[in-house]
Amino acid sequence: MTATATDPHPPTITQVSDLWPTRVLIKHLPLEGLLSGPIDPAALDGEASCEQVDLAVLLTDPRQVAAVFVEAMRALAAADRAAGLAAPDVTDVAVRAEIWRAGHEQPMHATPAHYTGWLFLHGSPVDHTDSGTVAILDPRAGASMSAVPGLPWGRSLIINPAPGSLAVVPGWLTTSVLPLERTQTSVVLIAESRQAQA
Repeated sequence: MTATATDPHPPTITQVSDLWPTRVLIKHLPLEGLLSGPIDPAALDGEASCEQVDLAVLLTDPRQVAAVFVEAMRALAAADRAAGLAAPDVTDVAVRAEIWRAGHEQPMHATPAHYTGWLFLHGSPVDHTDSGTVAILDPRAGASMSAVPGLPWGRSLIINPAPGSLAVVPGWLTTSVLPLERTQTSVVLIAESRQAQA
């Protein structure tokens, strides 16, 4: 499943694999009211392929965006609980903003957070549709480990870097970022859940 900026549908909770139901949430989020103004990647200092950006430079209210992630993670947790799975009560998120430039890629990794998510704020046009996408894979034995979209055996979930694309997944899923093209830039928010302490 691919999330796009033109997707008119409500959030979709789907599963990564038919073998083990693993729920993920994907939706398009209108960015009006969230951004402090148009994003011009050229105005963001730096030349490294990946750099953190101050949230206050991009957003009208970082707390509002944190609430969006918390709501999405709670929806995913509620779906897990309805299916009889253990899921935490997400009360807060740690959010950071990054700018990805040409050449940026991230190898497969997972996070210790129960849930992780991405919200793309800006994405430049690309020649190759998979450039700069977030690929999500199931790392368990028996699941496909191919990170290359389009192969017959590939079952990775791909999140396109289109503005407004929002995805939330369990943190233990393996994620990677496919290399960005030489003229490509993306500005993305990345969130990790925090749950209530016992």
